[in-house]
Amino acid sequence: MTGVDQTKPALAPVSGSQITKGRYLSTDPGSREAVLNVSYARRNGLTVGKTIKLGGKTYDVVGLAQASLGGVLGALLGIGGAAAINAIGLTLKASVAAPSAPAGPGPGAGPGAGAAIAGTFGQGQVASGSTEVVLHAPVDAGLILLAISLALLGGLIAGSAGGLRAARLRPADALRHID
Repeated sequence: MTGVDQTKPALAPVSGSQITKGRYLSTDPGSREAVLNVSYARRNGLTVGKTIKLGGKTYDVVGLAQASLGGVLGALLGIGGAAAINAIGLTLKASVAAPSAPAGPGPGAGPGAGAAIAGTFGQGQVASGSTEVVLHAPVDAGLILLAISLALLGGLIAGSAGGLRAARLRPADALRHID
C-alpha cells in the first residue's frame, strides 16, 4: 500500500500513463479512491468500480495500473546517453610540460646528488608534448545485461528491505497509519 497526495500526482509512485483500466485519481482531496496494481487486483478479485476497506474506511477502485520495468528504461537511457557522447565526438587535450632543471644540491650534498634525485622520481625521462583524446562510450550486449542485472538486484534489495520492515509491524499498527 502506498499513499498518494492527490494534489501532487507527479510525486506518486504510479503515473497516469501506467493506468491500464479505469482512470487516475481525482484531484479532490476529500474523495476516497484507489488505484491498484493489476496483479494485486487479479489475486484479490478486484476490478474498477468495486470498493476496498482499509483502516475502517471504504475506497472506490477507480483504476488499475501496471508498473513498468525500471531497469530496461534505465538501460535505454544509458544507451541513448552513450550514443549522444559518441555522436558529439568530444575531445580532451592532454598536455605535459617540459621537466624543469633540477635544483642544485643543497648544502652538504655530495657531487651528483641532484641527478640522483631526478632519476629516482623519473623526472629526467618526461618528454613535453600534447595529445588529443576522443571520448568514446562503448556499448555492447554484456554491458546492457550488466546494467539490467544491477537494476534488478537493486530492486530486489530495496523490496526486501521494505518487506522486512513491514513484516515486523503488527497488523494493527500498520492499519493505524493508513489515512
